[in-house]
Amino acid sequence: MKKATNEAISISRYISSFLHDYAPIHITGSDNTLKSYETALTLYLEFLENLKSVTVETLNWKCFRKEWIEEWLVWLERARNCKPGSCNVRLVHCIS
Repeated sequence: MKKATNEAISISRYISSFLHDYAPIHITGSDNTLKSYETALTLYLEFLENLKSVTVETLNWKCFRKEWIEEWLVWLERARNCKPGSCNVRLVHCIS
């Protein structure tokens, strides 16, 4: 396994802090909504790994550029058979 970059570690910490510290207090107390946030982020990381060859260890801020997020939405629709409404929910949960 490759050693994680400092940038990847920082991003992972931000994601974890968002999911476990910020969102439950400032966004929602609903377990289902929190699970939906986690699922959306997991799907985005899966997209990055499978289509962009980005692993958790090589994650960087460029992974969150508009073009890749737009590609992810297409991937959700085509590869995961998500309806447009579901794609929009995933998007909102990833950029909140």
